[in-house]
Amino acid sequence: MSIWEFSLYKDFIYWLFTTGLVLFFGVSDIKNYKDFTKIILTATSLTIILEFIVGFSNFSLIWELILVPSLTFISILSVFADLKKDDPNTKIVAKFLKNVLAIIGFGFLIYGIYKLVVDYADFFTLSNLKSFLLPPLFTIIFLPIIYYTVLYIKYEKVFGNLRRYKFLPLERKKNIRSSILRYAHINLNHLENANKIILFKKRDLQNETDIKSYLRKNVKLKQNA
Repeated sequence: MSIWEFSLYKDFIYWLFTTGLVLFFGVSDIKNYKDFTKIILTATSLTIILEFIVGFSNFSLIWELILVPSLTFISILSVFADLKKDDPNTKIVAKFLKNVLAIIGFGFLIYGIYKLVVDYADFFTLSNLKSFLLPPLFTIIFLPIIYYTVLYIKYEKVFGNLRRYKFLPLERKKNIRSSILRYAHINLNHLENANKIILFKKRDLQNETDIKSYLRKNVKLKQNA
């Protein structure tokens, strides 16, 4: 029995230009685990809606080409608005877009249940099962790539700022860099703490006698929710 079918290329292409785009567009604005979770939830919601449009609906190609890009655009806007909702206006936009996606998702859920009841014989097929499992599987496989891309961007940002500081001797910069790598490691929250230290604690970076102990204590501080 062949696992891959030619028809699955369509599912992959739709996933790549919807969920994949949402994940990639949100990468640069992720600061901590909370932001990462928001993007994953948005991408997952889009994946579920996409499944009903592409896999289990009878929409024509024209409607699919209208619905899929529109939903992707709304999802990307929702991600950006949610990550920048410190601004009251952006917060309103984020809430509105979430409600739009929720209503659309609920509508497709009802439609999916209806199709399941009236057309269950065509619904429960091996082809549909593959089509249903493929996008979530791609999302799961894609998550580590996204996570380590975020880490790379954040480390580049932190160390880029550190390199610009002319007031710090080269040896001290090396100690700061190695301490951040050791204590932040692959933890997004700790890395965000390190970023704030580099940006806002220049005097401490210059004057602390035991810079390694200082960074160990402050990089590992628990962030407020």
